[in-house]
Amino acid sequence: MQGAILIFYIIFLIIAFAISCIKVCKKEAIKKDENKKPIISTALKSVSVNERDDLKKIKGIGIKIENLLNSLGIYTYEQIASWNKKDIEKIDSYLKFPGRIERDQWVLQAKKLLEKKSKLQ
Repeated sequence: MQGAILIFYIIFLIIAFAISCIKVCKKEAIKKDENKKPIISTALKSVSVNERDDLKKIKGIGIKIENLLNSLGIYTYEQIASWNKKDIEKIDSYLKFPGRIERDQWVLQAKKLLEKKSKLQ
């Protein structure tokens, strides 16, 4: 009988330890997320987002990257067209393939799409 109680107590301690480890890991993950600073330059701050553009029309941007850009507050061709070198470096740090923005010329593509969009309106 005492052996069963001892085993139960050991199992209880293991579970309690595992739960506390999970809580600590979650707190660390939250701290890491809080340390990520949003990408912002003066150009990005000044853009008002009334409607979202289909960023997937830019070569090199698929659904996953579009979702990432949206999570960073980037929704329009106008925002991408106004990126400077610092913006590109900062945004590039969030991508799995560094250098993609310049290699695929996102800024130039965004400028052309913005120009095309303006002509249609």
